[in-house]
Amino acid sequence: MTRVVVTGAAGAIGSRVVRRLAAERDTVEVLAVDRSGTAIDPSVESKRVDLAAGPLDSVFAGADVVVHLASATNPEVSEPAAEELDLAITRRVLDAAAEAGIRQVI
Repeated sequence: MTRVVVTGAAGAIGSRVVRRLAAERDTVEVLAVDRSGTAIDPSVESKRVDLAAGPLDSVFAGADVVVHLASATNPEVSEPAAEELDLAITRRVLDAAAEAGIRQVI
């Protein structure tokens, strides 16, 4: 069974990806990661994680694939600040995935 971690799972795209992956229950185990911790599908494990500052090692432990869809969406944050935050989060996700031995990040 393939274990897939989806960041940004409560977003418009992330929630659809989670639902699609959850439909493949026989072959895919999904962990939905989002700042809100919102449950997308009752069959999917959800975790509330601050990708900008929280520990990521336990999030990616045992995963085979990461689908990284998280992004800054706060309208009160300037566009340059949001882009900088997105880059920092993506770096953290890539570093944590590499440390966990995950070979596929989408």
